[in-house]
Formats: sequence, structure tokens, C-alpha cells
Amino acid sequence: MRNKKTRRNNIYIYLLYLLLVTTVITGVSLSRYSKLVTGDDTALAAKIVVDYVPVSATLNGDPVADISSGISLTDITEGDVLVYNFAVRNYDGVSRTQVAFRYKITISFDPSAKVLPLEYVLNPSSGESWTSMGFSSDESDVYTLTVTWPAASGGGASQTQNVIVTIDYEQLD
Repeated sequence: MRNKKTRRNNIYIYLLYLLLVTTVITGVSLSRYSKLVTGDDTALAAKIVVDYVPVSATLNGDPVADISSGISLTDITEGDVLVYNFAVRNYDGVSRTQVAFRYKITISFDPSAKVLPLEYVLNPSSGESWTSMGFSSDESDVYTLTVTWPAASGGGASQTQNVIVTIDYEQLD
């Protein structure tokens, strides 16, 4: 009987020894893979400034008084020519863009151009191409939009047409 008790005690001692060795090995090996680090950091996002500035407009050579809220062609008739100058800048008078970007200008009419038979030309031409601007100094690109209602094209009497200048832009890497 004593032999069984000794054997049983040996098994308990062996299991206790095995548990102790496993704990030591696991604790030592896992300590190599874990590390507690504390700290903080802040991140800043770059500010993009794209400023659309109406400069001037003329209808058949006569100045248009108020262009601050856009252009609405209410008094245009066959043979009239509207010349609209505007600028795209990388600063707004208070701050400048903090990252290089590119932009594309598109011209559209509201309602569609089929209401009035209008033609337009944008100089310098941007079309579907992108124009880049930097961020290290103030930059400004000036555009001239010429909208013409060709003579003797007919249609559109007492219609209103809005010219929409859209500037799409995206950050450069």
C-alpha cells in the first residue's frame, strides 16, 4: 500500500514539476513577443484651397454690373456675345493651399444647351485636361469664357439660360 501511495505522490510531484516548468518556459518565451508601449501622437491633414474668383463680364462690349452670384443669360438675343473672365487661385486671401493639386474646368448650361443654341469657347482651353497648381507660393490662372448665340440661329425667345462653371479638383501625391 505504501508503494501505491509513494507512486501516487511521485505522480503529483511529477505533475507539479511539469506545471512549474511549463509556466516558466511559456512566460519566458511569450515575454519576447509582447511589449507594452505607451505614448501619443498627433496627425495633421493638409488643407486644400481652391478659390474661384469672378473678375469681369461684358455683354456685347458693355460691362455686366453684378457677376458675384453667377451668370444668368436673361437678356441675351441672337448675335449676342458674352465674355466672362474668372480666375482659379490656390489662395483665398487668408490662407494658401498646403498641398499640390490639379483641377479641371467644365462648362455646362441649365437648362441644357438645347433651349438656346449657345456656343462657348474657354481660353486657355482646359477641356478634359487637368491643370496643376503648387503650394509654395500664391498662384492664379485666369480664364476667359466666351458664350455666343449665333446670328440667325432662331429659337429661344424669352428663355433663360444659366452658365455653370464647375471646377473639379484632387490632391496630387
